[in-house]
Amino acid sequence: MLGVVAATMDYTIDEAIRQLNRMHNWFLTLVPRFAGKILTSAGFTGFLAALAGAMVHYLSPLAAGSGIAEAKFILGGDIHQEPARLLPPRMVLAKVLGLTLAAGGNMVVGREGPFVHTSFGLAQMMLTNIPYFAHLNANGTLKRQVFAAACAVGVSSTFTSPIGGVLFSIEVGHSPNALPRSRPLIASCPLCP
Repeated sequence: MLGVVAATMDYTIDEAIRQLNRMHNWFLTLVPRFAGKILTSAGFTGFLAALAGAMVHYLSPLAAGSGIAEAKFILGGDIHQEPARLLPPRMVLAKVLGLTLAAGGNMVVGREGPFVHTSFGLAQMMLTNIPYFAHLNANGTLKRQVFAAACAVGVSSTFTSPIGGVLFSIEVGHSPNALPRSRPLIASCPLCP
């Protein structure tokens, strides 16, 4: 379920970025001179960057940064208290809007970290809001495995590589016994599209 939601979110963000790029190109056709095109392009990029920063600043300052450090902290820290504090639903919204606006403004933005962070946020929302997952939320070991899977989903939906997502999840949760605990995750790789 998390994979479907993350993949849909990835597709929606990609489509929104394409629309913003079309809008940028349309603005450039309105300006006849080269200097005007440079100013228009810089203004468009600056406006979207400021809007992305405002989204993060006002919606949820927890959405600032890549999100990989937060993922490592959650996987290695107190699994019962930290996710609820670090992954509010507003963070997911701010991260998605900020990433869309920044990438749509032709800024060089890495997508792996934000997608891992938003996948963690989506997993937290599923654990706390859907009664079917309540038993996973109550058990610390299972909850940690859900977040490890969310890490893999974030990378897999970004690069469409399920095995790479699992390997990255093992790398982020770098405890010495991470590999034996990840056997079910590795076994599920062929099931991912």
